[in-house]
Amino acid sequence: MVSRKKIQGKARKAAKSKANDEKEDASLEAHMKKLEINNYLTFCTHGSIPLPKGHICQQFVRQFEKHYHNSTSDRLLESLEQAYQCTKEKYADVWNDSSKMELVCSSHLAVGTQAILDGFTSDARFDATFANYFEQHTAVHLKKNKRRWIIQS
Repeated sequence: MVSRKKIQGKARKAAKSKANDEKEDASLEAHMKKLEINNYLTFCTHGSIPLPKGHICQQFVRQFEKHYHNSTSDRLLESLEQAYQCTKEKYADVWNDSSKMELVCSSHLAVGTQAILDGFTSDARFDATFANYFEQHTAVHLKKNKRRWIIQS
């Protein structure tokens, strides 16, 4: 026969567990409500500021990546340099503006972070490479700092 104290202890434990579950459900619901704006669920951008559609930085990124992937070289730095040469005149206002370059870097870091979370590590490597390249360009050419590190190809 089970003692009365044991039965009461199990009942208290079950009630406490149920209260904790309800509390977790309520906090998750509250968190999801914070993410809802105008009945649309917003997704985490990992610190990046989303660019409006058609923003010049989005166009720049698409063109740079297109030229990088169409490069005739199989060496990393040469491919990056070819992409730079193909975009430097058309997108001079991006290349020469540190705030726009920071948006481009931030965008690549956010996309790379999401790629890692989704299990696409090779995609994340490309985004990290591009972000590093743009950070180096900003530091050396726009802010006139010394290069912090070099990408090995």
